[in-house]
Amino acid sequence: MTERNKNILLAVLIVGVISMTVAFAALSQNLNINGSASVQNLNESWNIHFAHISNTANEVKTYGYASADSSITVENTTVTVPEVTLKAPGDKVEYLFKVVNEGDITGYINVLNNIGFGTITYDKDETLTQEQKSAFQNDIHVTLTYSNGNALAYNDVLLKGDESELLLTIEYINRDSAQVLPTKDVTFTGISASITYGQDRTSLSGSGDAPASPEIVQPSKKPTMASMCPGCVFGKVNTSIGSELTSGYSDSYEELGNYFLGYKLSGNTIEKAYACGIENGEAFCLEGYDTSKYSNNIDILNAFFPGCNADSSVSYAECNGSSFNKAYVHSNGLVYVLGAGVSRCYVDKNGITNCN
Repeated sequence: MTERNKNILLAVLIVGVISMTVAFAALSQNLNINGSASVQNLNESWNIHFAHISNTANEVKTYGYASADSSITVENTTVTVPEVTLKAPGDKVEYLFKVVNEGDITGYINVLNNIGFGTITYDKDETLTQEQKSAFQNDIHVTLTYSNGNALAYNDVLLKGDESELLLTIEYINRDSAQVLPTKDVTFTGISASITYGQDRTSLSGSGDAPASPEIVQPSKKPTMASMCPGCVFGKVNTSIGSELTSGYSDSYEELGNYFLGYKLSGNTIEKAYACGIENGEAFCLEGYDTSKYSNNIDILNAFFPGCNADSSVSYAECNGSSFNKAYVHSNGLVYVLGAGVSRCYVDKNGITNCN
């Protein structure tokens, strides 16, 4: 890290949902938004923080059968929203607050770790299949956007003296077709996100100019296998990106154990490669070789390993799993999922895929 980067002023606004419970007809949760700000240049003022909107009566809105307490607590860089209960598909709660820049320095969003589900625990007597559980989980949406619905994005600017209204939405989606409902309580824990405002514009990895169209994990819900490894086939074949894959793979990862490789093919040629694993019954994939995907991989780690505190400001991050030893990502493109002992599946910085 350069000396210049060490002295960048940051305001870290952290969103963390402590717990959230979904019953057959109810969903409840506590959400805490907290953070810190540090000043390293005494000649200018750095003061980015949360605040109430002008009309506090509109801070909490409920739809359908949803219910919530009527107040939001704002303490500088901490927002605590009241508990919410969603009783049926179509229910929704919206929380409205704002982030303001009362300092003399323009702030830019440098890091986005958007809201995603943490650990999901089903009652031991729940009878839903894994496919049915996935269908249900896709109907619970938690989003943090601007109040006009636009997504937060890297390098979004907050001018000195300016403010932006933020909208947190928790929704039980109502679909036109038949929906899968759990028969027992479902608990979501460790849901977390953070926004870091910095003094300068930045790239996804934290320095330089941002790409024209940055790819980030969307904040609307926990990433799925389809979004992490689109169109992939799966296996444990030792090969490399650009090589042909003609055997040893399957459309399903169900029989591959707790760690495996994903391959996206063009014909028989491997275009992309992923190190994948199963954490608490849910599959995830980390894209290797392509260094521009480092922040995406960090977002995925934070979504599936909520206690890990993976941080894109350093060059690597690793998280301990319950189903295997470790998941690891590096800004040079190396990703791996470590099983028992030294057994692992990985994609290295040169595009080599291996399981050993």
